[in-house]
Amino acid sequence: MLGVMTGIILLRLERESRFVRFHALQSILYTAIAVVTLIVVFLAGLHTISSAPLLGFVSVWFYVMYRAARGDYYRLPIVSWWAERNA
Repeated sequence: MLGVMTGIILLRLERESRFVRFHALQSILYTAIAVVTLIVVFLAGLHTISSAPLLGFVSVWFYVMYRAARGDYYRLPIVSWWAERNA
């Protein structure tokens, strides 16, 4: 849920930078998809493999944060089109 919270905070603080707004929106949507996916995996009774998707989601999240910190306009598949339209 950290991605949603930091995304909302950045959206509220930064109103002019399209770069920051894009990455904040992308973070919010990506984290929401990750949380829903993990809940579905957990509720499906796949407790033994639930740590693998979690590790994958967290790894991608850290990589995208790293790229954004370097100033790269990094786009995630699926969620970037929504973030681009709403940034």
